[in-house]
Amino acid sequence: MVQAFRYLGAVASMAVALSACSSGDDQQVIPTPTHAPTVTAAPTTTKVKRAPIPVVGEENTQETAVGSIPLPKMLSLNVMESPLGPILVTPTGRAIYYYLADDPKTGTSSCVDQCAVHWPAVNANSEPPTGDGVDAALGIYDRANGVAQLTVNGRPVYFYRNDISPGSINGQGVAGMFWLVSPDGKIIKPR
Repeated sequence: MVQAFRYLGAVASMAVALSACSSGDDQQVIPTPTHAPTVTAAPTTTKVKRAPIPVVGEENTQETAVGSIPLPKMLSLNVMESPLGPILVTPTGRAIYYYLADDPKTGTSSCVDQCAVHWPAVNANSEPPTGDGVDAALGIYDRANGVAQLTVNGRPVYFYRNDISPGSINGQGVAGMFWLVSPDGKIIKPR
């Protein structure tokens, strides 16, 4: 009995729909795109690996591998005033940092894999950069991937990928391991 009511209800609904589509002139009704059903596909998700933000400006760039993003090569360093005092920056105002896990005696970098994604090495030319107002010794460390990394007083230095504007120091003290560098090459920690 319930099925009979469902059947009659479906027939009645179809009759109403058909009568709404007919016109008084018995002309054929052609569906338009506004009446067509909308088909939406589920959005595809792709996991995107963020690349280090390249430095642009007075730095040259080199490509480290086919299809890779150009990495900066440092030509010079500058001194910039910050809320923590004078710090070393690139000519475009990008702060550089020490990583405390690096061995200060050998200058060996231990920032690899995911660390290097968030903390790209400050790459150097074949000659150490110059530094206007820099009292520290600037040098070069050859990383395992063959890229020359800038050192300050023998320690490798890094950028922080979230320092996106000149003078940003968002990396200061991250995980208690990354610290800004003073013009004399000392670690800048909170006072």
